[in-house]
Amino acid sequence: MNSSYVIATLKKAWSQLVGVNIVAGGMFVLGIYLFFSIFYWTINSNHVVLLMVSLVIFFSINVFWLKYGKTFASKNILYFFIIFGISVRLLWITFNQVDQTSDHAYYLWMSNKILEGEFLINPFKQSGISILYALVHRITRFNLETIASAINFIFSFLQFPLLYHLVRKTLSEAYAVFGILIYSIWFESFVYANVAFNAIALSFSSLLSLYLVVEGLRKGNLFDFVFSGMVLGLSQYLRGTSFTILTFSALAIFLIVKSKIDSFKFGIFLFLGFFIMTSPILIYNFSEFGVLSVSPAFNSGVSAFIGTNQYSRGFYIENYNEKIVAEMHEYLENQNIAISSDEKMNLKEVLKIQNLLYHPIQNRKWAPLRNQVALNMAIQNISKNPLIYLKNVLLIKLPVFLVEPSSFAWNFSKEFMSARPWLENYSIILMVIFNLFFATGL
Repeated sequence: MNSSYVIATLKKAWSQLVGVNIVAGGMFVLGIYLFFSIFYWTINSNHVVLLMVSLVIFFSINVFWLKYGKTFASKNILYFFIIFGISVRLLWITFNQVDQTSDHAYYLWMSNKILEGEFLINPFKQSGISILYALVHRITRFNLETIASAINFIFSFLQFPLLYHLVRKTLSEAYAVFGILIYSIWFESFVYANVAFNAIALSFSSLLSLYLVVEGLRKGNLFDFVFSGMVLGLSQYLRGTSFTILTFSALAIFLIVKSKIDSFKFGIFLFLGFFIMTSPILIYNFSEFGVLSVSPAFNSGVSAFIGTNQYSRGFYIENYNEKIVAEMHEYLENQNIAISSDEKMNLKEVLKIQNLLYHPIQNRKWAPLRNQVALNMAIQNISKNPLIYLKNVLLIKLPVFLVEPSSFAWNFSKEFMSARPWLENYSIILMVIFNLFFATGL
């Protein structure tokens, strides 16, 4: 291979990249990273090196794509990537020790409570995945940790065909196979494989919803949009995060508008399906807690957008707990209600998020007051420093591919991450590459 051939190939690859808006896409991704570095990141040499490595890998992939891209449409390569991805997950489940995260312990605890005949809905976290664990345990009698790994593996496996058909019908066969390759090594999809958690089930339901949107557009079938909205509504019982709503809505709107059909009519049917599944949650939350939220755990999710999410407020209001304590005691004094020392202690316990699930009565009693305090403090913080408030809202609520890469493993213990320092570097590189393909692909 002589130098002139290499130069000609690189020039051709670069012209192709410019043709798919690589300049705009690169500026978009780098702009996002620059924005967050100003507000949040302390840029160091490691980040710069990883960013450069990511760009080199991205450029190399495009050079490879230019020469061998058509071969990616081969079914043999598709099956190889799927088998590879499944093998990675099986090896992780088999040989990686289960990391006892707080969420892992919580979802197993809730499954046991459900098996004992206690609550199905808890205002702390969504109980959908725990209900599924408990139901499978009742049928099979396997232990809950085995069931959690098996269910995660099934949901992870089902995403392979969903992702393939979704990308194939919206882009091309070759991009679909390449998407399977990216998913087969996607950090989050196998690290969570043996943890009792709802992230994989949520990504499955989101992909299924988008697939139904694409099918509805292809066939002009309004009921596919209703079913898509219903699946998205069911996902609220699994993990009702505003990230899901934002990302799904953006992609669904993009696909609908791109198809140049009556987008308003299809959007209404999509919302109808979502409302059918979430209206019981909305009614329950409003009647029991005075909270307007379509999430069964109103401490998280969409409720943050309308000022009722005290948990998210607590992320960036340092004296939030102290403020709540003061408001509660002032309220009790105004109502001439005496408080014993034990009751004072219980009030403080209620304010600890990790203990809320053990105090459902107190949680119901004080929820409206906490919500009002959270809303008042949010307004104060917006007026005091709008940029800082916006920064924190963006850090928490923007889609995961626009925020810093450690969010992929935000719930894992420090011991978990410190024992595997390669995970953060891996996730940074993979996320930058994904961002570039996402930006240039649109």
